[in-house]
Amino acid sequence: MPGPQGAVDRGFNKLNDAHTHVGMATGASPGSEARALLHAMEGLGVARAAVITPSNVGGDNSATFDALTAHPTRFVGIALVDWSRPDADRAVAKAVDAGARGIRINLVSEQAAGAVLEAGLEPLWRMLRERGAVVVVHAHPQQLVMVRQLAVRQPELTVLVDHLGRPDVSTSPDSAGFMALLQLSQAPNISVKTPNSSFFSGVPAPHADLVPFLRAALDTFGSHRVLWGSDWPVCARDEPYSASVSPTDLALAGASDAERHAVFAGNFDDIFGPD
Repeated sequence: MPGPQGAVDRGFNKLNDAHTHVGMATGASPGSEARALLHAMEGLGVARAAVITPSNVGGDNSATFDALTAHPTRFVGIALVDWSRPDADRAVAKAVDAGARGIRINLVSEQAAGAVLEAGLEPLWRMLRERGAVVVVHAHPQQLVMVRQLAVRQPELTVLVDHLGRPDVSTSPDSAGFMALLQLSQAPNISVKTPNSSFFSGVPAPHADLVPFLRAALDTFGSHRVLWGSDWPVCARDEPYSASVSPTDLALAGASDAERHAVFAGNFDDIFGPD
């Protein structure tokens, strides 16, 4: 039987997408973006997706939680919480009780990103550890040292880094910016997600300029600590959703079926749990 449109023979049938959003479109009818995401997933053979509350909605997690309620076996939720508020631990507990599997910290948009290392946030990290929730971090390369310090201080906390640390394809994998990402591998509780290929690449699909960075990450972290994430719907604004897997497929050329399965599906299940 032929696979879904855009599918590639990877030696297994299931994909899981570690980075998607709903609630970004202004004026969209309730549930319409989640249904559009499911339609895209069906076309590519994606079984489950992490739905991350986008930063442009002011901390309103309602679209994320609505998607989880409507499609609990297809989506896991990552909530956006103001981690600088005094009651951040209670806000996180509320989000996890509502179904979130973790929270996202967007250091890219924070004016005082260094505050993530303040001692006053210990109740927040303890709450996440106790609930088995993860921290998803979006950071500029120069901010990754803070992510490493956080992971070292909180060794039982699972940390996921968005967009492969925002690689600059005009440089090389041994540039200072990307080395900051690779150095995170020294903290065993850090895993990384692949970047939005259409945004971070400077060339059309299959976005071959990202492949050296992906291979360096795979070599350094190992296939068991890299997760494919598309950044839907952003990745699909100018090209098909299926194009988001292309550079990762290229980077995994010659890899075993087990390694490919880990990146495209298994690591997701290990971190977020079974459906």
